[in-house]
Amino acid sequence: MARIDEVRERYESITEQLYKNKETFAEYLKFAGKFYKMPTAQTMTMFATNPKATMVADYDTWKKFGHYVKRGANSIAVLCGNGLKHYFDISQTKGDRVPYQWTLDKQTAQEFIAAFSKTEGREFKSMSSCVNAIGRAAAAETIENAVKALNISEADRAAFEKSFISITQYFIAARCELGGKFDYKNAPMDLTAFDLVHSKAEAEKLTEYVQITARPALLSMEKSINSIIAERSMNYGRNQTDLVRGGQDVLSRNQGGERQDVQL
Repeated sequence: MARIDEVRERYESITEQLYKNKETFAEYLKFAGKFYKMPTAQTMTMFATNPKATMVADYDTWKKFGHYVKRGANSIAVLCGNGLKHYFDISQTKGDRVPYQWTLDKQTAQEFIAAFSKTEGREFKSMSSCVNAIGRAAAAETIENAVKALNISEADRAAFEKSFISITQYFIAARCELGGKFDYKNAPMDLTAFDLVHSKAEAEKLTEYVQITARPALLSMEKSINSIIAERSMNYGRNQTDLVRGGQDVLSRNQGGERQDVQL
């Protein structure tokens, strides 16, 4: 069987599992939050191939970071256009320096809470409460479209909206927990929305709506957190680049201020 056919088969298999198994669906959402910049279909295939992946890039990008893919490593192949794109997780590479990714240590979280409270005009006492507010606001932007696209009945609407907000919050929290010390404290994820979809296609669409909803919020958080770290470096009288990198290699940002070459 050709590799592209294997990848297509793996994609179909994982979407079927996600639709039939609520626990697998929950695990996938926590995984996908770490790769919120990637297309949903690619993230699903990655989850099916290597659910423990934390940082992925293609072969040439890893070389730019001074990392070399280990001999014999099997790529995480995903569909891209009419062909395949091949990623490798950092665990499949060798290199001294870890590429930069924003993380929430205690000091950064406290500074983010203070900045977010100032922006919102009300006091937040924890990072979890900030994530909840951010997720709720993000969901409000897309929930009407999600309700229509998934054919949610008026009788089920309130339950769906509550669940959609909860799932979005957990998706955002999954990225905030990556590589840092932030531990999201909230009630268990409300997966009622999962019970209200009627097909595998609708389950896929639900996950895509969650990711589309969370992505702008996470990009905004990324910008704020990187600004906090950069400002701290200036206050400490150090070179901004040195602190932001923290001894780590960083590729240049795109025009939106994002680092897209490594999928975090």
